[in-house]
Amino acid sequence: MVLQIAEFIYILVLTFPATRVSEEISIKPVALDTRAMLEEDDRVALTEVGVFGYYYGGYLIDLVGLVDPATVEWGKANGRPRQQSDLEALLRHRRATHYIQTFGNTPVTGETMDFVQLREWEVQRSNISGGAMISDTWRLYQLRDIAPQ
Repeated sequence: MVLQIAEFIYILVLTFPATRVSEEISIKPVALDTRAMLEEDDRVALTEVGVFGYYYGGYLIDLVGLVDPATVEWGKANGRPRQQSDLEALLRHRRATHYIQTFGNTPVTGETMDFVQLREWEVQRSNISGGAMISDTWRLYQLRDIAPQ
């Protein structure tokens, strides 16, 4: 029992910094900047819909499918995107005009689509890696179809 309490306290101390981060502070400006840059009929695809979706207010494609039944249906038929070509097939299927890369250190290089980077932001989120808070680089891309599927 004492060991369990000690482990519990250790985990609380280790994760405490993540409880002090407001993702809204970092993600709200990204959503507002994106909305200001894009046209009304643009379709933005990303995996981190939450705060971004709340402030963006335009058409979103949830690549995880939590709030996007069309993505879920595509996933049932094709599986989860595991490589770049799968992501591009899903983006094409959902007719995305823009993509926001929310994870990854290097910019996206398309295989059959051209990913034209428009903007980049550093986003502080409640992610802990190796016991330290880390930030993510989010990149907004315009998508151009360069090869038919």
